[in-house]
Amino acid sequence: MEEKIHEWLINRGINETVLNDSGIIWSEVREQIIIPVFDLSGKRLFNKYRKSPFSKKDSPKYTYDRGAYSMLYNTQKNLTEPIFIVEGELDCLLLNSVGFSAVSSTGGAGTFKQTWADFLKPFKQIYICLDTDRAGLNGAIKIQQKIPHAKWVAIPPRQAKDVTEYVQAVGLKPLLELVAMACSYNIPPDVITIDKKELFETKNNFSAACSQIVTIQTTDQRPHLEMIREFLKLRYQHYAHRYQMLNHTKKENLEEIRRIPITNYLTFNRMGFTNCPWHNDTNASLKYYGAESKKCPNTVRCFGSCQTNYSVIDVVMQLEGCNFKEAVEKLKS
Repeated sequence: MEEKIHEWLINRGINETVLNDSGIIWSEVREQIIIPVFDLSGKRLFNKYRKSPFSKKDSPKYTYDRGAYSMLYNTQKNLTEPIFIVEGELDCLLLNSVGFSAVSSTGGAGTFKQTWADFLKPFKQIYICLDTDRAGLNGAIKIQQKIPHAKWVAIPPRQAKDVTEYVQAVGLKPLLELVAMACSYNIPPDVITIDKKELFETKNNFSAACSQIVTIQTTDQRPHLEMIREFLKLRYQHYAHRYQMLNHTKKENLEEIRRIPITNYLTFNRMGFTNCPWHNDTNASLKYYGAESKKCPNTVRCFGSCQTNYSVIDVVMQLEGCNFKEAVEKLKS
Protein backbone atom coordinates (compact mmCIF):
# COMPACT_ATOMS: atom_id res chain seq x y z
CA MET A 1 0.00 0.00 0.00
CA GLU A 2 2.86 2.42 0.77
CA GLU A 3 4.10 2.22 -2.83
CA LYS A 4 0.56 2.68 -4.13
CA ILE A 5 0.03 5.81 -1.99
CA HIS A 6 3.43 7.17 -3.03
CA GLU A 7 2.52 6.71 -6.69
CA TRP A 8 -0.85 8.44 -6.09
CA LEU A 9 0.87 11.47 -4.54
CA ILE A 10 3.40 11.68 -7.37
CA ASN A 11 0.59 11.43 -9.93
CA ARG A 12 -1.04 14.45 -8.30
CA GLY A 13 1.96 16.47 -9.48
CA ILE A 14 3.98 16.52 -6.24
CA ASN A 15 7.64 15.85 -6.98
CA GLU A 16 9.94 13.66 -4.88
CA THR A 17 11.89 16.55 -3.34
CA VAL A 18 8.78 18.41 -2.15
CA LEU A 19 7.19 15.19 -0.94
CA ASN A 20 10.25 14.31 1.14
CA ASP A 21 10.55 17.85 2.55
CA SER A 22 6.88 17.84 3.59
CA GLY A 23 7.34 14.84 5.89
CA ILE A 24 4.22 13.17 4.50
CA ILE A 25 4.23 9.40 4.99
CA TRP A 26 1.83 6.45 4.87
CA SER A 27 0.88 4.74 8.12
CA GLU A 28 0.06 1.04 7.76
CA VAL A 29 -1.16 0.98 11.38
CA ARG A 30 -3.65 3.83 10.94
CA GLU A 31 -4.25 3.13 7.25
CA GLN A 32 -4.02 6.88 6.65
CA ILE A 33 -1.67 9.39 5.05
CA ILE A 34 0.11 11.38 7.78
CA ILE A 35 0.43 15.12 7.01
CA PRO A 36 2.65 16.87 9.60
CA VAL A 37 1.77 20.49 10.44
CA PHE A 38 4.62 22.80 11.48
CA ASP A 39 4.89 26.30 12.92
CA LEU A 40 6.97 29.12 11.45
CA SER A 41 10.15 27.81 13.07
CA GLY A 42 9.66 24.31 11.68
CA LYS A 43 8.51 22.75 14.95
CA ARG A 44 5.93 20.00 14.46
CA LEU A 45 2.63 20.98 16.12
CA PHE A 46 0.36 18.06 15.27
CA ASN A 47 -0.53 15.64 12.50
CA LYS A 48 -3.44 15.77 10.11
CA TYR A 49 -4.54 12.44 8.62
CA ARG A 50 -6.05 11.76 5.20
CA LYS A 51 -8.04 8.65 4.48
CA SER A 52 -6.56 6.45 1.78
CA PRO A 53 -7.92 7.48 -1.63
CA PHE A 54 -8.43 3.75 -2.27
CA SER A 55 -10.39 3.09 0.92
CA LYS A 56 -14.07 2.18 0.68
CA LYS A 57 -14.68 2.68 4.40
CA ASP A 58 -17.44 5.08 5.43
CA SER A 59 -15.17 7.32 7.51
CA PRO A 60 -14.14 11.01 7.54
CA LYS A 61 -11.77 12.06 4.78
CA TYR A 62 -9.61 13.98 7.28
CA THR A 63 -8.92 13.56 11.00
CA TYR A 64 -6.52 15.26 13.40
CA ASP A 65 -4.44 14.58 16.48
CA ARG A 66 -6.30 15.30 19.68
CA GLY A 67 -5.88 18.95 20.65
CA ALA A 68 -5.17 20.05 17.07
CA TYR A 69 -6.39 23.47 15.93
CA SER A 70 -6.59 25.40 12.67
CA MET A 71 -3.17 26.47 11.43
CA LEU A 72 -1.79 28.10 8.32
CA TYR A 73 -0.05 25.21 6.59
CA ASN A 74 3.36 25.50 4.93
CA THR A 75 4.59 28.66 6.69
CA GLN A 76 7.80 26.91 7.77
CA LYS A 77 8.98 27.22 4.16
CA ASN A 78 10.87 30.28 2.99
CA LEU A 79 7.88 32.02 1.42
CA THR A 80 8.68 34.03 -1.68
CA GLU A 81 6.35 35.97 -3.93
CA PRO A 82 3.99 35.23 -5.49
CA ILE A 83 2.17 33.39 -2.69
CA PHE A 84 -0.94 31.33 -3.41
CA ILE A 85 -3.66 30.73 -0.82
CA VAL A 86 -5.19 27.37 -1.71
CA GLU A 87 -7.61 24.90 -0.13
CA GLY A 88 -5.65 21.89 1.00
CA GLU A 89 -2.19 20.75 1.95
CA LEU A 90 -1.72 18.66 -1.19
CA ASP A 91 -2.64 21.65 -3.37
CA CYS A 92 0.14 23.56 -1.58
CA LEU A 93 2.64 20.84 -2.41
CA LEU A 94 1.59 20.73 -6.06
CA LEU A 95 2.34 24.46 -6.40
CA ASN A 96 5.60 24.03 -4.49
CA SER A 97 6.54 21.38 -7.05
CA VAL A 98 6.20 23.88 -9.92
CA GLY A 99 8.15 26.58 -8.10
CA PHE A 100 5.50 28.62 -6.27
CA SER A 101 4.99 29.34 -2.58
CA ALA A 102 1.58 28.32 -1.25
CA VAL A 103 -0.29 28.18 2.06
CA SER A 104 -3.57 26.68 3.19
CA SER A 105 -5.77 26.52 6.25
CA THR A 106 -5.68 23.10 7.91
CA GLY A 107 -9.33 23.73 8.84
CA GLY A 108 -10.81 24.01 5.35
CA ALA A 109 -12.22 26.85 3.25
CA GLY A 110 -14.37 28.26 6.05
CA THR A 111 -11.42 29.09 8.29
CA PHE A 112 -8.99 31.93 7.66
CA LYS A 113 -7.90 33.79 10.77
CA GLN A 114 -7.21 37.51 10.92
CA THR A 115 -3.73 36.77 12.30
CA TRP A 116 -2.96 34.80 9.13
CA ALA A 117 -4.12 37.73 7.01
CA ASP A 118 -1.89 40.07 9.03
CA PHE A 119 1.03 37.70 8.47
CA LEU A 120 0.50 37.68 4.69
CA LYS A 121 -0.41 41.34 4.15
CA PRO A 122 3.22 42.57 3.83
CA PHE A 123 3.59 40.42 0.71
CA LYS A 124 2.50 42.32 -2.41
CA GLN A 125 1.76 39.40 -4.72
CA ILE A 126 -0.91 37.21 -3.11
CA TYR A 127 -3.31 35.05 -5.10
CA ILE A 128 -6.50 33.44 -3.77
CA CYS A 129 -7.03 30.08 -5.48
CA LEU A 130 -9.59 28.10 -3.48
CA ASP A 131 -11.90 25.33 -4.71
CA THR A 132 -14.65 26.14 -7.18
CA ASP A 133 -17.57 24.90 -5.03
CA ARG A 134 -19.74 27.22 -2.91
CA ALA A 135 -17.65 26.67 0.22
CA GLY A 136 -14.51 27.62 -1.67
CA LEU A 137 -16.13 30.72 -3.16
CA ASN A 138 -17.42 31.80 0.26
CA GLY A 139 -13.97 31.26 1.72
CA ALA A 140 -12.35 33.29 -1.05
CA ILE A 141 -14.76 36.17 -0.38
CA LYS A 142 -13.80 36.21 3.29
CA ILE A 143 -10.08 36.19 2.45
CA GLN A 144 -10.60 39.05 -0.01
CA GLN A 145 -12.24 41.02 2.81
CA LYS A 146 -9.22 40.45 5.05
CA ILE A 147 -6.52 40.98 2.38
CA PRO A 148 -7.91 43.60 -0.03
CA HIS A 149 -4.89 43.61 -2.37
CA ALA A 150 -4.97 39.82 -2.89
CA LYS A 151 -5.97 38.78 -6.42
CA TRP A 152 -8.58 36.15 -7.20
CA VAL A 153 -7.57 33.28 -9.51
CA ALA A 154 -10.90 32.07 -10.89
CA ILE A 155 -10.65 28.42 -11.99
CA PRO A 156 -13.52 27.53 -14.35
CA PRO A 157 -15.84 25.29 -12.26
CA ARG A 158 -16.84 23.21 -15.27
CA GLN A 159 -13.22 22.23 -15.85
CA ALA A 160 -12.02 21.43 -12.34
CA LYS A 161 -12.95 21.55 -8.66
CA ASP A 162 -9.51 22.72 -7.44
CA VAL A 163 -6.08 23.83 -8.60
CA THR A 164 -4.66 20.29 -8.63
CA GLU A 165 -7.47 18.95 -10.79
CA TYR A 166 -7.12 21.94 -13.12
CA VAL A 167 -3.38 21.47 -13.64
CA GLN A 168 -3.90 17.73 -14.14
CA ALA A 169 -6.62 18.40 -16.71
CA VAL A 170 -5.10 21.21 -18.79
CA GLY A 171 -1.53 21.73 -17.58
CA LEU A 172 0.43 24.55 -15.96
CA LYS A 173 0.30 27.08 -18.81
CA PRO A 174 -3.48 27.68 -18.63
CA LEU A 175 -3.15 28.18 -14.85
CA LEU A 176 -0.51 30.85 -15.46
CA GLU A 177 -2.89 32.50 -17.93
CA LEU A 178 -5.57 32.61 -15.21
CA VAL A 179 -3.02 34.12 -12.82
CA ALA A 180 -2.26 36.84 -15.36
CA MET A 181 -6.01 37.63 -15.53
CA ALA A 182 -6.44 37.67 -11.74
CA CYS A 183 -7.67 40.85 -10.07
CA SER A 184 -8.80 42.14 -6.69
CA TYR A 185 -12.42 42.89 -5.85
CA ASN A 186 -13.75 45.51 -3.49
CA ILE A 187 -15.45 43.56 -0.68
CA PRO A 188 -15.88 45.81 2.40
CA PRO A 189 -15.27 44.36 5.86
CA ASP A 190 -18.20 43.52 8.12
CA VAL A 191 -18.73 45.51 11.32
CA ILE A 192 -20.52 45.02 14.64
CA THR A 193 -21.76 48.41 15.68
CA ILE A 194 -24.76 50.38 16.91
CA ASP A 195 -23.27 53.65 15.69
CA LYS A 196 -25.61 55.15 13.09
CA LYS A 197 -22.84 56.90 11.15
CA GLU A 198 -20.76 53.74 10.89
CA LEU A 199 -23.78 51.68 9.82
CA PHE A 200 -24.69 54.28 7.20
CA GLU A 201 -21.16 54.24 5.78
CA THR A 202 -21.00 50.43 5.81
CA LYS A 203 -24.29 49.95 3.94
CA ASN A 204 -23.19 52.51 1.35
CA ASN A 205 -19.82 50.76 0.97
CA PHE A 206 -21.55 47.46 0.20
CA SER A 207 -23.91 49.17 -2.22
CA ALA A 208 -21.03 50.80 -4.10
CA ALA A 209 -19.09 47.52 -4.18
CA CYS A 210 -22.12 45.71 -5.59
CA SER A 211 -22.46 48.33 -8.32
CA GLN A 212 -18.80 47.86 -9.24
CA ILE A 213 -19.33 44.12 -9.72
CA VAL A 214 -22.42 44.75 -11.87
CA THR A 215 -20.28 47.01 -14.09
CA ILE A 216 -17.57 44.34 -14.38
CA GLN A 217 -20.23 41.78 -15.36
CA THR A 218 -21.10 43.74 -18.50
CA THR A 219 -17.89 42.38 -20.03
CA ASP A 220 -17.06 39.43 -17.76
CA GLN A 221 -19.62 36.69 -17.13
CA ARG A 222 -17.52 34.31 -15.05
CA PRO A 223 -19.61 32.59 -12.33
CA HIS A 224 -17.52 33.74 -9.35
CA LEU A 225 -18.58 37.34 -10.04
CA GLU A 226 -22.26 36.47 -9.62
CA MET A 227 -21.43 34.85 -6.28
CA ILE A 228 -19.65 38.01 -5.15
CA ARG A 229 -22.55 40.19 -6.32
CA GLU A 230 -25.05 38.06 -4.37
CA PHE A 231 -22.93 38.33 -1.24
CA LEU A 232 -22.57 42.11 -1.53
CA LYS A 233 -26.29 42.56 -2.17
CA LEU A 234 -27.22 40.53 0.92
CA ARG A 235 -24.75 42.41 3.11
CA TYR A 236 -26.11 45.75 1.84
CA GLN A 237 -29.66 44.66 2.69
CA HIS A 238 -28.48 43.51 6.13
CA TYR A 239 -26.89 46.84 7.01
CA ALA A 240 -29.67 48.89 5.42
CA HIS A 241 -32.21 47.08 7.59
CA ARG A 242 -30.10 47.62 10.70
CA TYR A 243 -29.73 51.29 9.93
CA GLN A 244 -33.47 51.67 9.44
CA MET A 245 -34.26 49.88 12.70
CA LEU A 246 -31.63 51.87 14.59
CA ASN A 247 -33.43 55.07 13.69
CA HIS A 248 -36.40 53.83 15.73
CA THR A 249 -34.46 52.67 18.78
CA LYS A 250 -32.58 54.73 21.34
CA LYS A 251 -28.86 53.99 21.41
CA GLU A 252 -28.81 53.78 25.22
CA ASN A 253 -31.45 51.05 25.16
CA LEU A 254 -29.56 49.08 22.50
CA GLU A 255 -26.33 49.16 24.49
CA GLU A 256 -28.18 47.74 27.49
CA ILE A 257 -29.90 45.09 25.37
CA ARG A 258 -26.63 44.00 23.76
CA ARG A 259 -25.32 43.14 27.22
CA ILE A 260 -28.01 40.47 27.74
CA PRO A 261 -25.97 37.23 27.79
CA ILE A 262 -26.10 35.16 24.63
CA THR A 263 -25.81 32.14 26.95
CA ASN A 264 -29.50 32.74 27.76
CA TYR A 265 -30.28 31.56 24.23
CA LEU A 266 -27.47 29.20 23.19
CA THR A 267 -25.67 26.44 25.10
CA PHE A 268 -21.91 26.24 24.63
CA ASN A 269 -19.48 23.44 25.45
CA ARG A 270 -16.65 23.91 27.94
CA MET A 271 -14.43 25.31 25.18
CA GLY A 272 -17.06 27.97 24.40
CA PHE A 273 -18.28 26.47 21.12
CA THR A 274 -21.66 25.33 19.78
CA ASN A 275 -23.25 24.52 16.42
CA CYS A 276 -23.86 27.63 14.34
CA PRO A 277 -27.62 28.24 13.78
CA TRP A 278 -26.92 30.24 10.61
CA HIS A 279 -25.93 27.19 8.58
CA ASN A 280 -26.12 23.39 8.69
CA ASP A 281 -23.28 23.04 11.19
CA THR A 282 -22.21 19.77 12.81
CA ASN A 283 -18.70 20.87 13.82
CA ALA A 284 -19.49 23.32 16.66
CA SER A 285 -18.10 26.26 14.67
CA LEU A 286 -19.69 29.07 16.72
CA LYS A 287 -17.43 30.58 19.42
CA TYR A 288 -18.75 32.64 22.35
CA TYR A 289 -16.90 35.71 23.64
CA GLY A 290 -18.10 36.65 27.12
CA ALA A 291 -18.39 39.98 28.87
CA GLU A 292 -14.69 39.83 29.71
CA SER A 293 -13.70 40.05 26.04
CA LYS A 294 -12.01 43.38 25.34
CA LYS A 295 -12.70 43.51 21.61
CA CYS A 296 -16.21 42.07 21.17
CA PRO A 297 -17.89 41.37 24.53
CA ASN A 298 -21.00 39.17 24.53
CA THR A 299 -20.76 38.20 20.86
CA VAL A 300 -20.37 35.00 18.90
CA ARG A 301 -18.29 34.30 15.82
CA CYS A 302 -18.79 31.52 13.31
CA PHE A 303 -15.51 29.97 12.19
CA GLY A 304 -17.35 27.77 9.70
CA SER A 305 -19.19 28.85 6.57
CA CYS A 306 -20.31 32.25 7.91
CA GLN A 307 -16.96 33.64 9.11
CA THR A 308 -19.03 36.40 10.73
CA ASN A 309 -19.55 37.95 14.18
CA TYR A 310 -23.06 38.17 15.67
CA SER A 311 -24.60 39.99 18.62
CA VAL A 312 -27.35 38.78 20.95
CA ILE A 313 -29.84 40.63 18.72
CA ASP A 314 -28.66 38.64 15.70
CA VAL A 315 -28.98 35.42 17.69
CA VAL A 316 -32.59 36.14 18.65
CA MET A 317 -33.43 37.19 15.07
CA GLN A 318 -32.08 33.89 13.76
CA LEU A 319 -33.58 31.64 16.44
CA GLU A 320 -37.00 33.32 16.46
CA GLY A 321 -37.20 34.08 12.75
CA CYS A 322 -37.99 37.73 13.43
CA ASN A 323 -36.68 41.10 12.28
CA PHE A 324 -34.41 43.51 14.14
CA LYS A 325 -37.19 45.51 15.76
CA GLU A 326 -39.06 42.40 16.91
CA ALA A 327 -35.86 40.90 18.35
CA VAL A 328 -35.21 44.08 20.31
CA GLU A 329 -38.76 43.96 21.72
CA LYS A 330 -38.36 40.30 22.71
CA LEU A 331 -35.08 41.08 24.46
CA LYS A 332 -36.58 44.08 26.24
CA SER A 333 -39.36 41.88 27.59
